[in-house]
Amino acid sequence: MSDGPLLNDVTRAFAEAHRNEDVRDLALKTKRTADLDLPAALDQIAGWQIARNKLPQWAACADIVYPAHISMEQCSSQFTAQYKAEIARRLLRSLPQSAGQTANDVTMTDLTGGFGVDFSYLARGFGHATYVERQSHLCELAAHNMAALGLTQAQVVCGDGVEYLRAMEPAQLIYIDPARRDEHGARTYAIEDCTPDALALRDLLLADTADELEVMEEDDDPYVARVVELREQAKVDRTGAFEGFSRLVEELEAKCAVAELLATGPVQTQFCDNQLVRMVLPVLEEDRSVRILRAPDALYFAQHEICSFYVEQEDFERALPEVRHLYDLARSSMQSHFALINVLARLERFDEIIEVARHGLRIASDRSAIGYLFYRLAFAYWNCDQLDLALACYRLGPRGEESGSSALEEMQGLMNEMGVSEPPTFEEAVETIRKAGLELPPVSAVTNQLADAAVQLVDNGFFFLARGCIFQMWRTMGNDELGSLNRSLG
Repeated sequence: MSDGPLLNDVTRAFAEAHRNEDVRDLALKTKRTADLDLPAALDQIAGWQIARNKLPQWAACADIVYPAHISMEQCSSQFTAQYKAEIARRLLRSLPQSAGQTANDVTMTDLTGGFGVDFSYLARGFGHATYVERQSHLCELAAHNMAALGLTQAQVVCGDGVEYLRAMEPAQLIYIDPARRDEHGARTYAIEDCTPDALALRDLLLADTADELEVMEEDDDPYVARVVELREQAKVDRTGAFEGFSRLVEELEAKCAVAELLATGPVQTQFCDNQLVRMVLPVLEEDRSVRILRAPDALYFAQHEICSFYVEQEDFERALPEVRHLYDLARSSMQSHFALINVLARLERFDEIIEVARHGLRIASDRSAIGYLFYRLAFAYWNCDQLDLALACYRLGPRGEESGSSALEEMQGLMNEMGVSEPPTFEEAVETIRKAGLELPPVSAVTNQLADAAVQLVDNGFFFLARGCIFQMWRTMGNDELGSLNRSLG
């Protein structure tokens, strides 16, 4: 890296004097002089014009030097970088502190430094921060800009991030934001095409390939076509269709078994209703070495039809193992929880309803689903003679939904049995729930997972999917800032 100034005085003065002008006009009309590095000056003007909206704090710092346009296009916004820094601070607070450890002992490393925006906000929460970047010109910029921003704890290393990772000392935070352009400068969209390959270095979603993250139904899936055909057959030949669904389940389960055998490590085959529940699924898996394989859509649909067949026949004993199988296949799906609870209720197996409903509350992020789970939990606790807990669950149950009127009638019946004239307040109900060892959803593990996924999706250009995460958090938590962020991604 050069020891001299990145811009001479003439170039810097020109950029400051003309920073509100159109760079294309300047490029055409400006007379070249020996002291004026016009391309560098134009980069500064264009960079500052982007930064005043995207990075207002950087734009307000007179000594910042900006890179070429492509790096400005790829870098995080100030809002995004600050949000990542807040996540880092939250994670840092959750780490156990060693004896005698001070704030100066806490370290971080950014293995994909780039322009350094994320690094500049992350570094502020650490006693020592290391920036690693392969491109020497970006390293020069980073060394200059971090000093301009007053980040004296920053160290700049020019080198390959993956190689540095293999040799580096332990750090409290290792940050990676892969480049989303290929070696020719073209935009990349597949996660595995980014540099470095994020899926090879992180396990946020417990997946090794992009296919394992995909939950969208394929239009030309022949197995789904068979499900559609069998549903039509069921209208005239229910028994024959049932046999067809059973054969289809056996065939698809055999395919899944082969995929599991071919896997290089422990795997779980799971169906997800949508992208949102796919992102929540890792919350249920304690072993981070386990990878999540995609279950075929048709497998879930066919298994659901088998469950429905037995329920329609009111053969709940035979329905139970089938609906348990459906539940095991879709552990993050609310519909699989509801299906199992409904069969258990017909069999009056209230202890098991409590277990399933509590499991559902661990991952529920939708208000209507949360309300329904509390409703079913309340009736189960009532039948298990845990009346105070049942009343608290009724108080937190649905309001205005289809089951809301039933919940209110049942709550009144319970209050009459208990000799209580007024229901508990919301705060009293929450306290009772917490004393019973239940977290009030959405639990922090779910919101943290959705927040982390949203940041990664935004950074990788998947704005539609990120919006789904943020919308769900906003809908449940009612945070105005989340609402504004959701609208900004639309």
